[in-house]
Amino acid sequence: MSSEETEMVLTDRIQEIKEEPASESDLKEEEENDPLVWKKDEKAGEEEEEVEEVKDDIDSEGWLDVLGSGRLRKRTVVEGDTSAAKPRNGQVVRIHKKVAFQDRLALEDRDAELVVSEGEDMRCLDLVLPLMHPGEVAEVIADPDFAYGSVGLEESGIPANAAVTVTLELVAVQDSESVEDMSLEHRMSLGRRKKDRGNFWYSRGEFTQAIQNYRKATDLFDDPDLDLNVPVDRFELPEEKQELLGERIKAFNNLAQGQMKIEAWDAALAALGNVLKVEPNNEKALYRKAKVYEEKGRSDECLGLLRRITRLYPENKSSRADLARMTAKQRRSKEQEFRMSKRMLGLDKVQPKKPWWRSGLSRGAGLYVGMAAVGALAGAAAAVYKFREMGDLPTSAAA
Repeated sequence: MSSEETEMVLTDRIQEIKEEPASESDLKEEEENDPLVWKKDEKAGEEEEEVEEVKDDIDSEGWLDVLGSGRLRKRTVVEGDTSAAKPRNGQVVRIHKKVAFQDRLALEDRDAELVVSEGEDMRCLDLVLPLMHPGEVAEVIADPDFAYGSVGLEESGIPANAAVTVTLELVAVQDSESVEDMSLEHRMSLGRRKKDRGNFWYSRGEFTQAIQNYRKATDLFDDPDLDLNVPVDRFELPEEKQELLGERIKAFNNLAQGQMKIEAWDAALAALGNVLKVEPNNEKALYRKAKVYEEKGRSDECLGLLRRITRLYPENKSSRADLARMTAKQRRSKEQEFRMSKRMLGLDKVQPKKPWWRSGLSRGAGLYVGMAAVGALAGAAAAVYKFREMGDLPTSAAA
């Protein structure tokens, strides 16, 4: 066979190999070795395993132990739209809820709106809502720590340390609007809602949830048009901006008070700085700043602020009482430092010298010396008088 014929045969064979369909084993091997191939079957298998794991956590009565401790349980009553995504942290949800205590309806709230995981409502809702699909109705049993805690909700007949049953329906889910895109009216409305929720939790001693709401309120009361890094006379601003800035001052003041309750002193100082940047003589902020300085051991700065407050607000009884207390405390501290310094230098062992009139003479000896001195003075006076009568003294001396 000539070289040309051999070349033709090889060309035909190569073409046949290209046109032959690949075997299933070859395709599978190629797919496994290709890192860019998306393994759909593997992904689906992982999802199925995840679903199986969730099913394994659900007991025979349909209860899911959310935390694994038995303190928070959830059971689906009506299935939701499983094709729709579950709520994520920061998304806005609309819900219907009924809260029962010992099979008695205590509270009902329809079309309530809240932001997931921002501490606006009971802790159990922030933990359960991310597990629900839109349209789902669930029954939740929550221990006191995840409901109304050690205070309860007296106006609704829920006592302290009470476990509750919540019937929860997830009506709708939507993304939160960014603060920059919100209208001024919407920001004011949402910010006040956050501040009010913060006040609610603060009054109950739930300081962490209060701080969470106050901090979000300060973000909503912010305004990109206001440069607060320079002194601002808010009364020269438009009326709506004045109102916004006034709410911002209240929110930061409340935030600082909450942070002081959990002894977050540096964070409280930062919050108070945002108040005093706009209102340098704000009474509450100045007094709270003085209290923070006292807790941090900055006595001189604390005293300076208390003196300033008593000058600006003479009716402030708390600042006057604290000023007197801190002044006495500082005096005692300086006396103690002086004694300690003497002890360190060994000066406390040196006895001070007594004046000559306090020498070691007894009481009788001292009396004798005194009488002798008086007698000597009397004799000297008599001698002068006698010499004057005799004319022996010079005229100048007698004058």
